[in-house]
Amino acid sequence: MPYTVEATTLVAAALDDVLATADRATPLGEAQVAALEAAHKLLEAGRSSAARPPEERIEILREALGSARAAVVAAATATVVAHDMTRRVHGTRP
Repeated sequence: MPYTVEATTLVAAALDDVLATADRATPLGEAQVAALEAAHKLLEAGRSSAARPPEERIEILREALGSARAAVVAAATATVVAHDMTRRVHGTRP
C-alpha cells in the first residue's frame, strides 16, 4: 500500500529527533532508533513502488527487515536490563 509523502516525512522527522537525543549505547535507545529506521524503510518501500526497480525495492525491504530485527533484539535486551534493575532495587530474585 503506498503511503503519502507526509507519513514518510513524519517518520523521518521522528527518526532525526531520536537520532539526536537517544543514547544508542543503551538497549532502549538502540531499540528506538532501529524501530524508526524500520518504519522509515517500510514506508519508503511502499512509496511509488511501481516506478521503482524490483531489485531496489528488495534492497529497501531487506534493510527494513534488518532494522526490525535489530529493534526486537535491542528491545528484548532493554526488557532484561529493566527487569534486572527492578530486581536489584527491590531485592527480589529471579
